Amino acid sequence: MFLIHNTLDIYDFFEKVNNDEIAQLDILHYIEVRTDNNTDKLKTLLNDLEHFHTKRVTEITFGTLFNGKSDKKEPQKSLDKLKEILEQKIETERKSQNKLTSIPKVSTFSNSINNTMFNKVLLKTLDNNSPNNIYYKNVFNNWVKARTAHLENTPLADQAKWIHNFLNIFCSQLIDNTIQIARGAHHYHKGLPQYNKDFEPGYFKLFHLLNYGDGYTNTIEIYLQSLRLKRAENPALALSMRDYYIDRIKELKTMLEINFFFKKVNPIYFHFDQIILEFKNNIDPEIEKIKSLPSIHKDPEENIEYNRHSKIFTRDGFKVWSRMFIDFNINASSRTDLRFMFDTMKKEEIGLIHSTVSQKALLDWINKVYELTVEKLPYRDFKNDTKRQAIFKKAIADI
Repeated sequence: MFLIHNTLDIYDFFEKVNNDEIAQLDILHYIEVRTDNNTDKLKTLLNDLEHFHTKRVTEITFGTLFNGKSDKKEPQKSLDKLKEILEQKIETERKSQNKLTSIPKVSTFSNSINNTMFNKVLLKTLDNNSPNNIYYKNVFNNWVKARTAHLENTPLADQAKWIHNFLNIFCSQLIDNTIQIARGAHHYHKGLPQYNKDFEPGYFKLFHLLNYGDGYTNTIEIYLQSLRLKRAENPALALSMRDYYIDRIKELKTMLEINFFFKKVNPIYFHFDQIILEFKNNIDPEIEKIKSLPSIHKDPEENIEYNRHSKIFTRDGFKVWSRMFIDFNINASSRTDLRFMFDTMKKEEIGLIHSTVSQKALLDWINKVYELTVEKLPYRDFKNDTKRQAIFKKAIADI
């Protein structure tokens, strides 16, 4: 093994052992230890090597220019080979690096769950000594049912297939992998040596789900692609779907804390937040473009989705309406929520519904567009209804 202390040593020794593959492997092993296979460190090393190469070429050039000769050979071939190896390593390690650096210490994870409750509720063993998964499965399945019960009465009804897939496959696997990781951490807490049968494997499954690996069909990239397609066809629908996905991930975070006994400092929340960022970062730039589209008063052919309801709404009124329609989970019995939406959006200072639109005209439109049967909206003073006001403010902020 060569004595290697710095980048210049790597450069010089690799040149000397240009035809010695075993010696080169020793050098590459040193590189792995030094960089921890971190792609940023590998890139820094590659830049340093190129810097030393430029310096060496300069020394050779000036030695030849002033002395007529130089005792240093230009190591271009060895540098090219080392660069090729490092560049390949950077590419192949890029995704695996995400895995390695993202796995916390098992002790950190173990200390950030309520081990007593986790053991009592989620790991109560069955007769065959296998973990009891019935509790968390029931919690999750009931959540899915609640989130899809009124889907047919929302603007997202046409996207039911995507949404069912997102909940029943992606979110299901996300929770399954998370529980597996926590089970391994809990076994570590109990001093059981088999903890790593669940802990690291659970994390690697999670990373594949988050698209850190190739060859997996059910990753976040699938749902991002659906947003990209909807963005081109129907920007308002893409925004609604994006918000739907994000809201469900936020609810899963709450589920982990309340139902599965994860503490707020648990490192798993980082990955849930990354999912939310992926959805935001992949569509928000396009939403800015949407805002600059012709207003609702322009030729309807320029913006069919927004303008086909222009007899009811002004400006971004239909987008605000659609957002609240989802958040309120509107159905035929949601008459009070509909009254709130109508009264609030029609206020003179807000003006998102034309002042000439009557309650009957709105109901006729609702029953036609959403295929509901709503006959009359009850009167109510919403002045102190902070919950509904918050939903309206959120809808405005999201547009």
